[in-house]
Amino acid sequence: MTKTLKFLLSEPLVHFLVLGALLYAYYNAQSSDTASAIIEKKIKLQKEPNESNTSIAFKEYQQVLLQEAYNLDLEKKDALIVERLISQMEFILQGSRNFTEPSEEKLYQFYKENIREYSEVKALSFHYLSFESEESVVLKKTLKIVNTITPSLFVNSIYLKNKNREFLTQQFGRYFTQKISTQFSQQWSKPIPSKGKNYLVYIDEKIVLEPLEFDAVEGRVYQDYKAIYMRKTRDEAYKKLLQSYIVEIE
Repeated sequence: MTKTLKFLLSEPLVHFLVLGALLYAYYNAQSSDTASAIIEKKIKLQKEPNESNTSIAFKEYQQVLLQEAYNLDLEKKDALIVERLISQMEFILQGSRNFTEPSEEKLYQFYKENIREYSEVKALSFHYLSFESEESVVLKKTLKIVNTITPSLFVNSIYLKNKNREFLTQQFGRYFTQKISTQFSQQWSKPIPSKGKNYLVYIDEKIVLEPLEFDAVEGRVYQDYKAIYMRKTRDEAYKKLLQSYIVEIE
């Protein structure tokens, strides 16, 4: 028995057969595991009344690919998907679905409470960031964070104090002056093009003259009312959400 065993162990053909049997057993086990995993992935599709089989097949195709994308964590690896998900969360946080259209009385009350915003502007104090036209990538990146950051945190922001309309028009142009004169204080503007550059402006203070009539600015009052509602709702929701997270900066 011992001589026979030694002979078998010394034969290369025997080694090959044994290795083949082991590999077969391994891959067979792997195939069984894979089959079990596939069976465990369940997707429920609801068929609508009179919905065609073609439509159901397309739903199946979408859901299978979507589920596999989640399994591969693609939503965490693709920058475009990440941005889209963040935008969706911002939309949810700002309460767009819960916004109630204000009555004219409520808008008028908002107008009276913020009367300086709807008065003729004599001079402005503001911070601004400027971007060369070829720096559109930098501008887009800044736009994503600008509404969460005060001007003092931007090392490259420039501050101008009590500049009248004549100075602003000469320095930046008539369009720029008109845009920032009607901008609500204590918040960043959208990009304002002027003389080959783009500007983001944060109004710190307005020196004003006579108030404008409500009827003349009612459309702007509504836009400001809605924008401020969205921003406050988003900020409050984010602060509440942040309480459930521990953020570690390494």
